[in-house]
Amino acid sequence: MILVFSTMKTITCLLVFCFSLPIVAQNLTERNPVSISTEPTTVDEFKSLQSKVASTPEGGVAMLVLAISIYGKNQDLGTKAVILSVLFKNRQKSTKPSAVEGMDLGGSDKYLLGQLDKYKMLSNGYWKGAEPANGYTPSMP
Repeated sequence: MILVFSTMKTITCLLVFCFSLPIVAQNLTERNPVSISTEPTTVDEFKSLQSKVASTPEGGVAMLVLAISIYGKNQDLGTKAVILSVLFKNRQKSTKPSAVEGMDLGGSDKYLLGQLDKYKMLSNGYWKGAEPANGYTPSMP
């Protein structure tokens, strides 16, 4: 009987934990939308926009999404924009031509960025209005 009680207690604890985790993980705080009117065409333009927009968590994410979108159109500029958008801990020192300010992506991040070459539609999939039905064409750039 003690073994059954112990097992039932363990199962109950696991069920409570599993079903309460999504409730804890939800963030129901309303977020401010980020609007970007023009797409940068140079690294300096990207850095200038980043200094204005990335002062909030939403702005930081928007800059990474923008960098991924740029990568879909211009791999060289997009790679540099992504390097500027990822956390410092995900960067490594480099002297390669693709490096920005002496920094490049780490191996796993470089691999993930390369996956966009296989799935071109992903770079636009995060913009408002982009859906499978319209070929992931956003309503606004």
